[in-house]
Amino acid sequence: MLRAIIIDDELNCCKTLEIELKMHCGDMVEVIAIMTESKDALDMIPRLKPDLLFLDIEMPWMTGFELLQELTPIDFDVIFVTAYDQYATKAFKFSAIDYLLKPIDDEELKEAVLRVNSRKPPFSNKEHYDLFIENINNQSTKFPKIALKTHEGLEFVKVDKIVRIESESNYATVFLDDRSKLVVIKSLKEFESLLSPHNFFRSHQSHLVNPLHIKKYLKADGGYLEMEDGSIASISREKKKDLMTLIDKLQS
Repeated sequence: MLRAIIIDDELNCCKTLEIELKMHCGDMVEVIAIMTESKDALDMIPRLKPDLLFLDIEMPWMTGFELLQELTPIDFDVIFVTAYDQYATKAFKFSAIDYLLKPIDDEELKEAVLRVNSRKPPFSNKEHYDLFIENINNQSTKFPKIALKTHEGLEFVKVDKIVRIESESNYATVFLDDRSKLVVIKSLKEFESLLSPHNFFRSHQSHLVNPLHIKKYLKADGGYLEMEDGSIASISREKKKDLMTLIDKLQS
């Protein structure tokens, strides 16, 4: 059973979330405290030692981000509860941070709690949240690092070090420029959405490539790409023209 604290400056939001947790996640979560003041949370979290925080972002005196920056160690998981816009949600996804948009959807609440409940001990740590806060404060649509969930925990990888990504059922293999690779719990479609601002290209239904690491385009066997690490990525017939357009764009 996860011991959880709800932190939101609006008491009615706290009470509503507590009721929803009892209704939909009562076998997984026990709410041990509700707090409407971030300064109280700063004092009480180390004493109560929760497994999970449901944390609002916009609060008086100290935001949810600032609260996390003041806490050491971070030995609990966090689910942000937020009304942030679409840009900010991309930063959440890029940093592998759990979040719920207000008003909270029951199914999304259950899925978020299930994700936390399935990973013990928590994979959250100071570096994880520092990366997220850096991303959320970044005014660009490009983030220099991405947090990748593996079976062992989290890997923080510079985006320009990724050579290509290949899908394998519900998983994806990320190939890095040092010839290492990571098996990640994320679909290729999700990677495509996140990495499109970095010009990553879906060359095939199973392959997403970083054009900066393309070494050769070879026409044999229907066409394929040889990457700088020596690996091969297929390219479908309908994607060839798009690839040439992208390469011309990057060279201009």
